[in-house]
Amino acid sequence: MEVKARISWGYLWRPGVFALATLVFGAWFFYDGFYAWPRERQIAREFAQFQAEGRSKDWAAYAAQRDWPDGSQGNPGDDHSDLDLMVQKVLGAAMTVVGLVFGVGFIRSLGRWIACAEQGIITSWGRRIAFDAITDLQLDRWHRKGIAVVVCDGGRLVLDDWKYDRPATEAIVAQVKDHLGIADEPE
Repeated sequence: MEVKARISWGYLWRPGVFALATLVFGAWFFYDGFYAWPRERQIAREFAQFQAEGRSKDWAAYAAQRDWPDGSQGNPGDDHSDLDLMVQKVLGAAMTVVGLVFGVGFIRSLGRWIACAEQGIITSWGRRIAFDAITDLQLDRWHRKGIAVVVCDGGRLVLDDWKYDRPATEAIVAQVKDHLGIADEPE
């Protein structure tokens, strides 16, 4: 009987949300570093220059022409340093890289599956393991964590019932156990 365990949405939404959040924060840091904070710095410096020249009364009209704050609440902008701007840009770049890594992982995982047919195990990424090639099934973490490891001539394949659909993953483990002649243990 063929069984196909598809990627679990309970597992998949986490990297998707993390990717989206880090990309949004990266864009926010870039916005602050390249646009908002330099604008605030320019406003703060021009306001300070108006005060130093004794032209504070002229600020409201000057600011209104440029759609800037009028300064009625004090200094209308923060005088961010070059280091402040650089930190925002670096954080934006770092968050964007992290977001892209998690985003690529999320996209790559979208169509993943593991299937078990009469010949053996097949994966969506092209791996085929014939039942005759399976040498062991490690179940030491199966009852506690839902993780079984299929050991074969070409390496290992991890079956995780958190990453993949639980009932289908359990059915695949049961078929491998049946093929290897492993008896069910009481839980």
